[in-house]
Amino acid sequence: MNSILENLVSTERATKGSRLDEHDPKEELIETIFRNGTITAVGILLAFSLGFLTHWAANPLPWQL
Repeated sequence: MNSILENLVSTERATKGSRLDEHDPKEELIETIFRNGTITAVGILLAFSLGFLTHWAANPLPWQL
């Protein structure tokens, strides 16, 4: 049991410098306006794509090339 705890502690010490929750001050953040625009654009494209596929799949005529 003690060896498992020692391994966990040593692993924690080895990875302490590369934790995901730490923030690098040099790293630039994504601006809110850019993020909101991207989400809107993806939402619009998804809505048009799903609308097209729904309309195409509901067409009673047989498919032809």
